[in-house]
Amino acid sequence: MMVLKKKTIIVITLALLVVAAGYVSTKYGRVMKVDKNNELQTGVADDMSDSAVNNSKVAAGYFIDIKLERESQRASSKQTLKDMIDDGNASKEAKTKAENQLLEIVKNSEVEMISEALIKSQGFEDAIVFINDDQANVTIKAKDVTADQISKVKNIVCQKSKLPATKVIVQPRE
Repeated sequence: MMVLKKKTIIVITLALLVVAAGYVSTKYGRVMKVDKNNELQTGVADDMSDSAVNNSKVAAGYFIDIKLERESQRASSKQTLKDMIDDGNASKEAKTKAENQLLEIVKNSEVEMISEALIKSQGFEDAIVFINDDQANVTIKAKDVTADQISKVKNIVCQKSKLPATKVIVQPRE
């Protein structure tokens, strides 16, 4: 019964991540295509000649590209763990360890996604949050950041991840 719940949580989380990727893609005017070789290609939907618009799209592209790369790496890790869980030759201990690692990946993904949304609600155009076992790295899209803004971002990440503020690193990026 517990395995069914874990699988349900994983499926729901993956569905939410697909929806989030679609939203981000739509919001920033990026086009995602899968070519004949099943390779994901991204590009800007319209080519504007104004340099300010292009610079904004390049910056937005950075955040989108990092998020897509993160999800691609996680999908690969999840598939490896799922293969281990489904392997009939794997020991029960190895399967349990793989299930725990898979749940940790899903939990971190959810915390990152919620933290990013909350950070954006504070007025930042975009944010990327990476959570590891004992540290969080946050990149916010901003030119100038005050100590108060950094404190707000740290508070959001600390509340959601249960990490101490000393383990949360915040850096701005234009």
